[in-house]
Amino acid sequence: MPPSIAALAPTLPLCILDLILSFAPHFIDTKGEPNHGIHNPSLSLLQVLPLSATPAAFCALFCVVNSSPDCAVYEAGPDPFLDLYTVCKIGSVDTLWSLVEQLPLSKWMCAPETSLPFLFCCRLTDALCYRGQLALLQKLHARGFDFSRLNVRMFDSASEAGHVDVLDWLATIDLGESFESFYSAQALVSASKNDHSHVLDWWAKAALSFPVIASSDDTRTGIMYGCSSGNLNVLRYWFARDGGGATFELSHWREACEYGNDHVLDWALRNSDRYDVQFPTRESAIAPTAMDIASEHGHINCLSWFAIKSPAIEYSVHAMDAASEHGRLDVLEWWAQSGLNMKFTPMAHRSALDNGYDDVVEWWDQCTRYRLMRFGSSNRGPSIGSTSADPVMLAAFGRLEWMPDLLSLAQEPDHVIAHMRDKAAEHGQLHVLRDYQSLFRDLPLNLGTLVGPARNNQCAALEWLVRNTSESAMPSSKVWEVVLEETARAGAYLAVDWIIEYLRVHEPDTKMRDLMPRLVVCAAEAGRVNVLDVLVCKGARMDPYDFAMDPLSAAAEFGRVDVFSWWMNRGFEFPESLETPMELACKYDQVKVVKWNVNAGKVLPISERALQLARSNASVEVMRYCLRESRMELSPSLRTYFETDVFPDSDLDDVEQ
Repeated sequence: MPPSIAALAPTLPLCILDLILSFAPHFIDTKGEPNHGIHNPSLSLLQVLPLSATPAAFCALFCVVNSSPDCAVYEAGPDPFLDLYTVCKIGSVDTLWSLVEQLPLSKWMCAPETSLPFLFCCRLTDALCYRGQLALLQKLHARGFDFSRLNVRMFDSASEAGHVDVLDWLATIDLGESFESFYSAQALVSASKNDHSHVLDWWAKAALSFPVIASSDDTRTGIMYGCSSGNLNVLRYWFARDGGGATFELSHWREACEYGNDHVLDWALRNSDRYDVQFPTRESAIAPTAMDIASEHGHINCLSWFAIKSPAIEYSVHAMDAASEHGRLDVLEWWAQSGLNMKFTPMAHRSALDNGYDDVVEWWDQCTRYRLMRFGSSNRGPSIGSTSADPVMLAAFGRLEWMPDLLSLAQEPDHVIAHMRDKAAEHGQLHVLRDYQSLFRDLPLNLGTLVGPARNNQCAALEWLVRNTSESAMPSSKVWEVVLEETARAGAYLAVDWIIEYLRVHEPDTKMRDLMPRLVVCAAEAGRVNVLDVLVCKGARMDPYDFAMDPLSAAAEFGRVDVFSWWMNRGFEFPESLETPMELACKYDQVKVVKWNVNAGKVLPISERALQLARSNASVEVMRYCLRESRMELSPSLRTYFETDVFPDSDLDDVEQ
């Protein structure tokens, strides 16, 4: 900071400064929701200072607060003006007027571009454009504020929030010769994301004065947002740009189906002669297809659209598997009555059972097609095979007797053969893998191929895959590490053990010392104590200070009480200075973790910050248990809050007992 400002910094201890600022009328959190935020002194600053505060004193006080280590705990990054920028974006309009009236912004504009005052001018201007504060922008301009010096894409911010009046005004002021630096294609993308078709109309009319160069990725993303929102005006804009050279891709079909926008599907079909519209085909429809996505998200209207209107109908086992996983009985009924070939794997029944969807489980138990796949039939006539034509489904159930011959399968697209191998491995159908080995050998082993059998503890299938895949198609150690993390989260302890041994033997360059802590955290946050047992046997250390995020904190955030009990039963240490677990338990309202700590004899410490985090969620039960455990001496502001807002009818001393 400039020496002149630093010299004006108050000399009060930071704890006293924090106490003074704690009497702010309300708090603002980083998500922009007033009255529910964690107390942050720098966020409250503008609500505390009187209007008569001098700019120098204001800046000095702000710099001191930002230098506080306590303040740094709450901030998302090292940016010294991040919190003030948040206030500019979500604070009251009176606060913004106060800033403009009191601070010498025109003078700060002359400061070096890397200085804090200049950066604040950039942030304030950006916030004013985003919030549509045209009167304040005009006031700054009337005072000689030189907008052309700013390194701010003002048009982008106004477009994102839909403020056409700000765009109109920005188009009239002098921004110098390099006015293109004040906007980018992000203005179009963000307007599309937020459904601001009127902003896109503005850019279309201003194209000659303010030409925007959009990349193919920008165009693809803009169309994606139009598909998700269902706003046809957004789609029309992007397809009208550059002479209509955009493409309606397979990913756009999926996006429209995810949000149930069958009218977007209609629009694409109607305009297929006018624009480049890619329809799903057997060769291109890699799972999950658009119909798969519609089925997963329960959009029967989109499924019906494909069945009735689409020139191409492509779907996979993912459609019914995902519908079952999410308990969508109505979708399963649609498939059964649609006349289309039903495709599924054993995962359809298993996932419904695991997730407690009893009605879906009963539906599958009564489904003739499912019983046929699972239990087979004594009749091996052609009629059985004709009802089960999908090779992926047959591979998943291990039904070799109904599988197409090798020559016929060789004609299938590579992605179908790969999907068939993946599902056979996922469900441990080794005889299928062996019989069609020649088809599978040169297919790459990717993340999806390995995660399926690993999550199902199919170690024999993993062994077969690595032994019968060509060396050029083998995955890197990094892929194995991701597979191992997913396997640990799934609780597949046998596969965790197998993969660790495989890496030690075949991938000696794998940094197990770095990998083990990550696996412990993955298992802890998912509550997989069986995996933790395996990791301990494999040499994982259980010192919380060895982790970037310690496993106790991960368990606390997700309410995994079993992990705390396991930790205690194993005799591992609960460090007296480790405050993070209880803070996260309070932040995420994990009452059962707080209760466990009380019942276990208060093995984990609790800080005043934990109480502040509980306060942010207004969880009275968590705060009560925290007070009972901590027995700490509360700061005056926090004690006043508990006495007046949380326990107004009780004596706080009684609550603490």
